[in-house]
Amino acid sequence: MNVYVETNFVLELVHHQEQFEACEELLRLASENYIQLLLPSFAIVESFEKVLRQRAIRKRLIAELLQETEQLKRSVSYKNRLEAIGNIKSLLTESNQDDEEQLRLVRKRLLSTAKVLPLTQSLFVEAMNQEQIVGLEIADALIFQFVVSHLSENHFNPSCFLNKNSKHFQIPDVQDVLERYNCKLITQFADGVSYVKSNLK
Repeated sequence: MNVYVETNFVLELVHHQEQFEACEELLRLASENYIQLLLPSFAIVESFEKVLRQRAIRKRLIAELLQETEQLKRSVSYKNRLEAIGNIKSLLTESNQDDEEQLRLVRKRLLSTAKVLPLTQSLFVEAMNQEQIVGLEIADALIFQFVVSHLSENHFNPSCFLNKNSKHFQIPDVQDVLERYNCKLITQFADGVSYVKSNLK
């Protein structure tokens, strides 16, 4: 069974968000060859870019906190009450380090477990067309085209596309295309695990 995932799947694993256990279960099923986990190469790049962007935001916050701390130190009223700011600074610094380490580990696991779908010129051109026809933003159009391109040659067995971005992907045009290729759109990873396991029985 083909199981398509994208950037949110990577970030769920990196940040240990609400559904990361379901993502871990999908990785296990893929590593034991019960399913083929398929990940667009663009999703790896996009997840890396999002972690870097978050790191930059946190570094900016740390700099602003330090600057404000220096101002507050000048006040006798606040001088002895600045421990909380120091704790926040430590939390932001540690979260940056943790995210980068987790991204490295997750990327390594995905590259050894999932099949990474390559970005080609023709796929990029088709994504540009999808952006106009379906109304997807370019990043979503690229992800969608990765899935459709692979499905066009591998749609003989049940497949599913797991994506938390229901706002953009759960639209009639997208679902019609996926259904044409015997692929189910599922917008919760936990629901995806249930669907996958029901098809493995």
